[in-house]
Parts: sequence; structure tokens; C-alpha cells
Amino acid sequence: DYPISLKREIGVVAHWNLLYEDLTCAENLLFFGRMFGMQNLNNRIEQVIEQVGLKERTNHLVRTLSHGMQKRLAIARAVLHDPDVLLLDEPETGLDQEGIEMLRTLLDQRRNEQRVVVMTTHDLNKSLRWGDKVAVLAGGKIAFENTRETLDVSEFKEIYRQISKEKL
Repeated sequence: DYPISLKREIGVVAHWNLLYEDLTCAENLLFFGRMFGMQNLNNRIEQVIEQVGLKERTNHLVRTLSHGMQKRLAIARAVLHDPDVLLLDEPETGLDQEGIEMLRTLLDQRRNEQRVVVMTTHDLNKSLRWGDKVAVLAGGKIAFENTRETLDVSEFKEIYRQISKEKL
């Protein structure tokens, strides 16, 4: 198992929201913030709730939220403790256009702060727009890797298609 000091440096958004359905949005963030021993937690909760667009839902139970709202809260949970590394597994899934814009803004902010974000997505367009580097995984290994500046969307789609075809 990894030490808590390492876990404090990583935020995760997975397919499962990793939230407690019978707690409110604020209660979930309070629980996770206490796990990380955070100071000024109430202020930070307000900040991330506002950042992900859930201010009106702060005191709603998680089980009453739509999938997209739960995804927003999962993103808030992942950034609550201001980690240096974010691991995002298809974080845009379930988000509406406003939520996707919020996520893009959050990723841009992380890039400007020189933070590390590792994100999986099946949306090749987004991977080129949002990432600095792109990779294609096939058979559990990196089959292709490059910087976004050297690729255009059609070229990347063809590379992806060829790799996918070879692995069938």
C-alpha cells in the first residue's frame, strides 16, 4: 500500500464516482477533506463546489443528483486537496456542454500551474485539443505516442484506426 503522503499528491476521477450517495455534496467533500487532514476545509469546499458549478446543489444528497452532476462532484473531490497529479478516466462522460467547458477550464488551469494530468478518453478530437501529449494504448501497452503539435486530427484518427485494426 502507498503512504498517505503520496496519496495526498494524487486526485482521481474514475468510472465510478467514489461518492457516498446518502451524504450531501458538502458532506462528501468534508469527509474526503478530513481524510487528507486539510485546513480551512469549509472555504476550500465552497471554492471547488463553485468551480464545478454545483453551488445550488451543495446540500443535495448525491443519490438525488443526475449522472452529470455526480461527475461534477467527483471532479470536485479529485481536486479538493489540490493534488499535483490528476488521473482522469474519461472525465467528460456524462457531462453536458457547460460541464465539459468547466472541465476544459480546470485542465487549462492545471497546465498553467505546471501540474500533471493523465487522462484517458475515446474522443480523439478532445485528446488533441486538451492534451500536450497523446498516446494510443493497445494490448495494455503504448502503441503510439507523440506531441499534439506534430499531429492533426485526421492524421491521428488514421493512426488510431490502423493500431486498432492491427490489434483485432
